[in-house]
Amino acid sequence: MDNPHISGTDNCKFISNPSGDIYFALEKSFWYDIAQQLDKKILILCDRTMYCIPATLAFYRDLTNSEFKPDLVIILFACEPNLMGIDSDTQTGGHKNLEASKNLMLKQNADIRTLYDNIKEPKVILSSDPNQTDPYYDIIHFNTFYFLTYNHVTKTIPPQHKQHKLSCLNRVARPSRIHMFSNLVKEDFFKDMYFSFHGLGLIQTKSGNILTDNNTIPKALYEYMGPSRVALSDTELQHIDDTLKEQWHLLPIRVQERSEYNPMDKDIQPSLDVNDAYSNSVCNIATETTTWWADNNVFITEKTYKPVALGMPFFAQAGSGSIAYLREQGFDVYDDVLDHSYDTEVDYAKRQTMLMDSIRKFMQLDYVRDIDREKRNVEHFYSAETYNSYFDPFIEQLKNII
Repeated sequence: MDNPHISGTDNCKFISNPSGDIYFALEKSFWYDIAQQLDKKILILCDRTMYCIPATLAFYRDLTNSEFKPDLVIILFACEPNLMGIDSDTQTGGHKNLEASKNLMLKQNADIRTLYDNIKEPKVILSSDPNQTDPYYDIIHFNTFYFLTYNHVTKTIPPQHKQHKLSCLNRVARPSRIHMFSNLVKEDFFKDMYFSFHGLGLIQTKSGNILTDNNTIPKALYEYMGPSRVALSDTELQHIDDTLKEQWHLLPIRVQERSEYNPMDKDIQPSLDVNDAYSNSVCNIATETTTWWADNNVFITEKTYKPVALGMPFFAQAGSGSIAYLREQGFDVYDDVLDHSYDTEVDYAKRQTMLMDSIRKFMQLDYVRDIDREKRNVEHFYSAETYNSYFDPFIEQLKNII
């Protein structure tokens, strides 16, 4: 992991590692504008992971003991859900008991509290989850990935003609994406999809890296899928194992890799460009970072916001309530075209089954695109009204912290 470094202006400084710069700082000009609107000096601690916290704290002490005296410290760490410890699907290892997984992660990430307690200025943690609260911390919702998509995906008029009916892009091999692949690959329409899946050759588990092949898939899945396994029956797990053994020769599947957003690859400039999977497909399956949380967890990243910004119909393999959240924000989620009943199901396994049923219904539907309707969603995404609906409350909450 790269060591943190300091950057910024007289009124707005960052302590971050390079991946934090790329992924969470958005455009630094965005934060410079925040400092200007607040008319305060702000310090932003941003990092892709938790592992640099001791170094970050050392940099913070050196900086604030010298010439820079911030009025507000913004902690912008890994924006995966529950950054107080329950970081993501991949971090919980092979624990059969969900509460045990949570408790373990809380202990592992105790350094966050150490960092928080050692910041003497007014401080706030930003969370991408609008439902996240914790009595110990000041947490406010910051829709990181809306702003990220807004800034990096060029406003595009939907093209008249599209070749594929369905697309689904996957880079990091998360448990739910392994599950989705094992379901999609057996469908007749899979060969006509615009599909990608990278990075299945080497996956991280609690006991270390496992180079997966036909003999080690079950062991790798057992450790890697973590809490996702809690919700799956032995029959479903056996289906995943058997399917991957049969279809392993297909992977990895790569499409226009350089157009996919990969901030951790230092040889590729960060990009949220619209690649052919979006411009040449009618509907998208957004396989979100986190899907297994039972209820009251909305964590929407650029994976979902990209098809929204392009006006496309889309499915979201995400936490329950994600579609409802977008609907409440005024986005057209194509309820008359897509069966989003899966979004209300809190049980992970049932939700995945219902989602696949909805996808099959759509693929059997003789759907005719309404380009004017798609344009309206594009206009809503990029409208000043939508932007300000996220930005203005955020500024007001920051003012209340200072």
